[in-house]
Amino acid sequence: MDAAAQFNRINIVEFLRVHRHEGCSEWAMAGAAANGLMDMVRYLHQQVQVQRIGGSASIAAQNGHFQVFEYLCANYPPDAHDYGE
Repeated sequence: MDAAAQFNRINIVEFLRVHRHEGCSEWAMAGAAANGLMDMVRYLHQQVQVQRIGGSASIAAQNGHFQVFEYLCANYPPDAHDYGE
């Protein structure tokens, strides 16, 4: 699912969400954010319900994707933005 999110394959992410239960890691959001994939970022947030986003907001900002950066900051609490343990 992580790679499908990074390459904007919402159809594959949806299939995996419905038919598999492993979910995805924070790298799915990081890949989508790095590429400025706003629809994928929204999908991961709303449908997949990604909880931890690691450095996704920072990655989006570094790549000039400020709409993605603003969305992540507005929709995730500060503790979701770290890389965890």
